[in-house]
Amino acid sequence: KLYTASASVVVDAKTDPVAGMINPDQLSSSYMATQVDIISSERVALRVVKNLKLDQDPDFREQWQKATGGRGEALLDMSQEAADTSAQALSNVPGFIKGDLDSLGWRVAQVRLKGATPAAEAEILGAADVKAGQSLTALDLAAVRARVEKVGWVASAQVIRLLPSTLEIVVVQRPLMAVWEHAGRATVVAANGTPVGVVDPGVFPTLPLIVGEGANTAAAAFLPVLARHPGVMAKTKALVRVDDRRWNLTLSDGGVVLLPAEDQEGALQHLDALQASEKILGLGLARIDLRDPEMVVVRPRSAPAPVTAADSTKKGA
Repeated sequence: KLYTASASVVVDAKTDPVAGMINPDQLSSSYMATQVDIISSERVALRVVKNLKLDQDPDFREQWQKATGGRGEALLDMSQEAADTSAQALSNVPGFIKGDLDSLGWRVAQVRLKGATPAAEAEILGAADVKAGQSLTALDLAAVRARVEKVGWVASAQVIRLLPSTLEIVVVQRPLMAVWEHAGRATVVAANGTPVGVVDPGVFPTLPLIVGEGANTAAAAFLPVLARHPGVMAKTKALVRVDDRRWNLTLSDGGVVLLPAEDQEGALQHLDALQASEKILGLGLARIDLRDPEMVVVRPRSAPAPVTAADSTKKGA
């Protein structure tokens, strides 16, 4: 079954920047006929199906199948493959045809980046490595996407050719988890621990600071635990990974809380109880050692050695 549609199309005949006048070839009947052929082509129709996600609409699929006598399912399934292979088809166009298309202005004049934060834009565009004046039809979109997806900021990317002169890059950024200090530099890391760029920690003042070897991968499990203890988290300046097996909390006043390798939740609950009864986080202690569940070892700032105190909140007491 054949469907037809009609529409009014306004052709923007641009002024030649050198001659200062409209190129008469752009108003010729052959040029207009070419534009009509492109707009009415099967490839454009399939791209419309993909972009509007009509092939994913159950009602539309049912109507299409009925209208085509059962052939619609195969045609709709073809739309995804045909749209995805459009870049490869253009790359196989003979060079002399590409030259003709380029002469019509089908060269890169603008690279449009969507979905990226200002801090990530320069790195993503640099990885894309697309220059103004490149042939838009000859551009390898898959290669551009592969380069962009190697950037730590980027979880996934789409690269879209918008004729006649725009390349659009749409990225999904990884959620940022923390600023990681390691090997003398500060790096923002995503929720999966992937480093996403060397940055000034001051650019991300709301992200927690994690320090040490392995902190980037271990923090994803520990940060939600610490977040359940907002009183402790509010007084924590940095989370320091020790021997890639446990955490120390560096407090805002310079003190340190030593947590055990196991049952950090229990140790933090213990600290909450001490804060409620003794205001321990406000005593200006140099060190609060919670590694032994049976006792708390504290070191005042003026004391040369640790002072052991009986655990007044000992479990079961």
